[in-house]
Amino acid sequence: MLVFGIYLLLLTKYSAFFEMQENIQVVPEFEELKNQLHSHLEQVENMRKERRNNLLRIVILLVLFTGILSLICVFGYPEYSWTIVFAVIISLITMISLFIVQSRKVAEDYKLLVITPFVSNLIKDGVFSPEKGISEQTFIESGLFIVPDLYSSEDLITGKVGETSIAFSEVRAQERHRKINSKGQSRTYYTDIFKGFIFVADFPKEFRYPVVVRRTNVLSSKKNRVHLEDPEFEKCFNTYCTDQIEARYLLTPSIMSRIMDLERKFRGKNMMLSFRNSHILIAISDNTNDFEADVLSSVFNTVKLKREYTIIRALAGIVEDLNLNLRIWSTPPHNPLQRNQKNADIF
Repeated sequence: MLVFGIYLLLLTKYSAFFEMQENIQVVPEFEELKNQLHSHLEQVENMRKERRNNLLRIVILLVLFTGILSLICVFGYPEYSWTIVFAVIISLITMISLFIVQSRKVAEDYKLLVITPFVSNLIKDGVFSPEKGISEQTFIESGLFIVPDLYSSEDLITGKVGETSIAFSEVRAQERHRKINSKGQSRTYYTDIFKGFIFVADFPKEFRYPVVVRRTNVLSSKKNRVHLEDPEFEKCFNTYCTDQIEARYLLTPSIMSRIMDLERKFRGKNMMLSFRNSHILIAISDNTNDFEADVLSSVFNTVKLKREYTIIRALAGIVEDLNLNLRIWSTPPHNPLQRNQKNADIF
């Protein structure tokens, strides 16, 4: 029983780190920042170890209690053997619940003492708000996706790169399905519409009509389709706008070339774009749940820390990648977090 209890916790631990990428391009500044944050990492690690040890003590007590109860029932009161199953179920539920609660506390410490300094170091006026995210309204109004039945967003990062205000967060949107079997019994299940990062920034060109840039492998329509002059771009994306001239004014050869460079930067991430309300919105698929920690895993995980740092740097770097600070059109910068009638709440 003791081995089984520990095995269950380890199984839960490793499920939190699916699809971890080993080969990450590291910038020189990472090691310097990591060294600066050593005391923060040490503080989080000490608190994590204390919580882990407390959790393991409770697990051992639960296993001992269940084992003793089993012996008593089997050899002394066989008519009460059913209580063994009940005790095992209660013990398992307790262990899993405690693991979730303690991991959530470790994650809170990790976000406050590690991710927050990453953000403030990489982004001007950078603010990390773990409980906030890109709003569902912003997600729907992008025109890239169907209306989700379930929507969640967390780990919002905001700030400025040069004169351009940015905001991005993790998003998961799901569609509900209902399946009826041969006996007439129904089962509800959910599939992902999108899981990854939504990036929003003010765009330096004024435009009147929304422009949507979807993958060519996404169900497409001929209605309002805009055919552009870049064959490489056309191979990857389908562009839609109610005004052909404005779409071409917005998607110049230069910006299309930069989008293709960005596509290569986030290769395999099924990137899509939307231009609306003086903003650019970019959806980047990613199945990993970033900026998290759990009670069983050391925070001195260089591969994980490099990934977190690189993700923040790469997303903030979109401003330079697309040259969004170029303001030759004399367009006043828009704050993507601004609340007014023209711009819906981002979060």
